[in-house]
Amino acid sequence: MLLWCEPIRQTVIFGQVNLVLLALVLVDLALPDRVRWKGALIGIAAGIKLIPAFFVLYLLVTKRFRAAAVAGAAFVGTVVLGFLFLPKDSWQFWTGAFLDPARVGVPDHPANETLKGMIARTLGVGPAQQLLWVAVAGAVAVIGLLLARRLSLGGRELAAVLVCGLVSTAVSPFSWPHHWVWLGLLLVYLLHLSLRRGAVFDRFALAVTWVASMGGVLPLLGAPVPTVMDFPSWSHLGVIYHNVYVWLVVAIFVVVLLRIRRENARLAELESALR
Repeated sequence: MLLWCEPIRQTVIFGQVNLVLLALVLVDLALPDRVRWKGALIGIAAGIKLIPAFFVLYLLVTKRFRAAAVAGAAFVGTVVLGFLFLPKDSWQFWTGAFLDPARVGVPDHPANETLKGMIARTLGVGPAQQLLWVAVAGAVAVIGLLLARRLSLGGRELAAVLVCGLVSTAVSPFSWPHHWVWLGLLLVYLLHLSLRRGAVFDRFALAVTWVASMGGVLPLLGAPVPTVMDFPSWSHLGVIYHNVYVWLVVAIFVVVLLRIRRENARLAELESALR
């Protein structure tokens, strides 16, 4: 069923490594904090593709400093290996190529499912738009890390990791749809939640997420496009469904904040009743 999730479908079709990176991060964060080499797999994942380095920030905000240091050391190790086996390519990459997102694609590329892509397609490309992206992406990253920290402290590590994975992809300068494999994990997580009795909202969230992220299903229903992102712009609604992955992240922020607020209210009522 996950092959009908567009990021998973593209990852398999194009032979990408995104599912491997997701697995490395998940296995690492599933390890008990007492494990000395916890963080190493995150560092290796970041050495293969830079986006997983966002999880080092997650380790820092959750005060797992040793794991963050191990991740940093593992990342440096991958860089050293790169210079040993591919010195010319490594030098070219680390002396400037990694700072040039245009080598992957222009910011306003229709397939750039990030905050930067949304801003570029809506407002154009220029210095002002670049500053706006830096400000918005920075704010989203901070909010995402704070929410993830709160979820982790509440014992919901998987939800925290999901938030970080989705945020890291949204704030990246350029993310193809196949980079969003975290949406596949989100579908699994929402399916798990929806199996509980009375989980009406979780079932609704599962349906919305699947419709937003599905790929290859619409042509079976007679549609001329494979995903909702590919529909032509209609009025001003195109800014929503052309950037649907980014809006899913915003929706997750809202849901997590509301649930935290509801839990705080319940805790306050319990404390009041016990007095």
